[in-house]
Amino acid sequence: MSAFDYDSIMMYGSTAFSDDGQKTTMLPKVANVILTDVWLKSGASHSDIYNINTLYSCLPKYDEQQ
Repeated sequence: MSAFDYDSIMMYGSTAFSDDGQKTTMLPKVANVILTDVWLKSGASHSDIYNINTLYSCLPKYDEQQ
């Protein structure tokens, strides 16, 4: 598996699970990272695809460096 992926479709936005949708519930540990809401992401990140292909032995395997 690769390093932590803030762009993963499994990574929620900073206000996820707040009672009003406005309060911050999560902050990234890394500076200058924005936690984007899942519904605003364009799809699975490259890391998501790479990890799924690796776990399920799918071909072709994506190069993690792409």
